Amino acid sequence: MLPFWVLAAENPDPVGKLNIFAEKSGYEITAEGAKSPAVYIGQVLSVIYGFLGVIALGYVVYAGFLWLTAKGDQAKIDESKEIISSAVIGMVILMGAYTLTNFVVLALAG
Repeated sequence: MLPFWVLAAENPDPVGKLNIFAEKSGYEITAEGAKSPAVYIGQVLSVIYGFLGVIALGYVVYAGFLWLTAKGDQAKIDESKEIISSAVIGMVILMGAYTLTNFVVLALAG
């Protein structure tokens, strides 16, 4: 009755909507709400890979800053190029690890 008086919409079952969103996003929800161990491990690894990706991107930004502030100093430019190439190699390895983990988790869970 109160939402009618303030012209607001009621919020019917937010947990149910979260479960629908989670299922459409690829998360497995059982009757009890618990997840299988393979899915849980996959989710934890996805979070870890996300943090590592942010760190690698931070290295690229840092190296770009070094390059911009090198003022023609070839040693700093070479150092920044090395950091960028290492970060890109790390991101490629990270994407491969994520792909492999995703494949294994999907094979174990489903």
